[in-house]
Amino acid sequence: PINALRNLAAGEARTELVFLLDVDFVPSAGLLRELQQQRPALLDTLAASRTALVVPAFEVDAAAPMPRVQSSLSALLRRGAASSFHEAHFRHGHGPTDVARWATASAPYEVAFEEYYEPYIIASRAWLPKYDERFRGYGMNKVQHLRAVAAAGARFVVLPLHFAAAHEHAKSAAWTRTLGPAAHPMHKMRIAALYARFKAEAPPLPPPPPPHT
Repeated sequence: PINALRNLAAGEARTELVFLLDVDFVPSAGLLRELQQQRPALLDTLAASRTALVVPAFEVDAAAPMPRVQSSLSALLRRGAASSFHEAHFRHGHGPTDVARWATASAPYEVAFEEYYEPYIIASRAWLPKYDERFRGYGMNKVQHLRAVAAAGARFVVLPLHFAAAHEHAKSAAWTRTLGPAAHPMHKMRIAALYARFKAEAPPLPPPPPPHT
């Protein structure tokens, strides 16, 4: 019951802001310090508005060292030992973050929400929607929640310089049951039907921000 567990964790948090991140990801060094010391106005914005701060996500070869700063990550990206998370088989999940822009950005920038976008975000518990607990196991559970975040009127703002990274690893048993070669087709059909029902029940998405020029 992954989404029920996420709701339980969020409800037990002792801070106003929460970082919605999978357990196998490692945040870059100094992320919290930078927000507290260099970008306090951004923290104030997160606390006072429906802003979702996107921390870009990357996947690192299992044999490569875990990067802790942007320069180390950039070196891995150049030699093909790291990539934007799930870039090869599910670009929708993190593509709107625009990693090419992030690589040279020095200030936060806003991006438009797109269908199936599922970034890792920092936001205020005061307005974050709960996860839909009908989604159990693998499939659309984070996609559902980020769409609810967008429908709640959130602005998606990407944090420069910092990131979260995870080493590549074997597919989980839940993934294998749902999407693996021996997966029963009813699993995909059930998830697709549930997501369609969720969208039909959800409020419409607000208009996107003006495009970046």
